[in-house]
Amino acid sequence: MQGNYITNFLKSEDTILEGVIENDNRIELHIKMKQKPHICPRCGEITSKIHDYRVQRIKDVPLFGKPTVIVLKKRRYVCKHCGKKFYEHIDYLPRMTSRLSIYILQQLKKQQSMKDISEVTGVSITTVMRLLDTIGVEPDYKTLPEIISIYEFKENSGGRKYHCIIVDPKERKILDILKDRKQKNLSEYFKRFKDRNKVKWVIIDMWRPFSDTVKTYFKGAKIAIDKFHFTRYIYWAIENVRKRIQKELPDNKRKYFKRSRKLLLAKYDTLTTEQKEELEVMFWYSDDLRIAYLLKEEFNEVSCIIKCNR
Repeated sequence: MQGNYITNFLKSEDTILEGVIENDNRIELHIKMKQKPHICPRCGEITSKIHDYRVQRIKDVPLFGKPTVIVLKKRRYVCKHCGKKFYEHIDYLPRMTSRLSIYILQQLKKQQSMKDISEVTGVSITTVMRLLDTIGVEPDYKTLPEIISIYEFKENSGGRKYHCIIVDPKERKILDILKDRKQKNLSEYFKRFKDRNKVKWVIIDMWRPFSDTVKTYFKGAKIAIDKFHFTRYIYWAIENVRKRIQKELPDNKRKYFKRSRKLLLAKYDTLTTEQKEELEVMFWYSDDLRIAYLLKEEFNEVSCIIKCNR
C-alpha cells in the first residue's frame, strides 16, 4: 500500500523528517536529506561544500485519502575544483514523481474520471490531461517500436514491492505497466508479440531477469545499460573493500580509514602529494584495497575515453 512506501521512505537512514503538517485538504511531509559528499557532474571531483538551499515541493501519491506533498529542503553544492554549482542527487525523487504519474495512468486505465483523480491527487484536471498528451499511453498496443526501455519502479501495491514499466523512449510514451518484474511474467508478456525481430535496442537496468528476457525474446537487439547503474557498483565495490579492511584494524587505525573514504573515491590525478602519501599508507595495510583502487581508476579512464570519443 502507499502508506507502506511512505513508512519505508521515512525510515531510510538518509531521510531526516523535520515535521508533518496535516489539515483537511492535504498532508505535507517536511524533510531534508543526510548530508554526504557529492561528485561534481562537470569534473568528477568530490565536494561537500554547500552553496545554498532551495525548497522543492514534490507531489506524491495520496496518503490516507489525502493529496500528499513532500517538501524538501534541497542543498546546492559548489565544486571547489571547477566552481560548478549543482543540486544534491537523490536517487528516488525522480521515481516519486514518476510514481504519481504512473498512479494517475493506472487510475485512468481503471476508467476513473479525471475529476476524481484530480481531487484525490491534488493535481489539476489540466495536468492529468497534459500527462496523457505529453507522455501518452498506448492501449493494448500490438506492435513494438525499434527501441524500448524496461525499468522497475517501487510501488508497494498489490503486495508487490517492484513493478515494471515498458517505455518507447524515442516517442516518450509509456507502452504498458506490468504488475511485477519477475522473468516469468515478462516472458508471458513479450512472447505474444510477433514483430520482436524489429526491435534493435533494449534499454534496461542491471536487474538480471531483464537481460535474460531480452536475450531470449529479442535475439537481434542490442542491450544498453544506463551508465549510472554500473558506475555505482564500482564505488560500492571499493567501499565494501574499505569497510572489510577497516573492521580488521585496531580502533586507532580504523578511524583513520573511515576519515579517508573521500580519498579512495577521488581521482588520483586530482590529489595533492600529501593525499597520495596518505593513500600509500592505506595500501601498505591492504593489497586488496590497492587493487580495488587501481581498478576504479582504470574504469574512470575508460569512461573518460568513451565520453571524449562521442
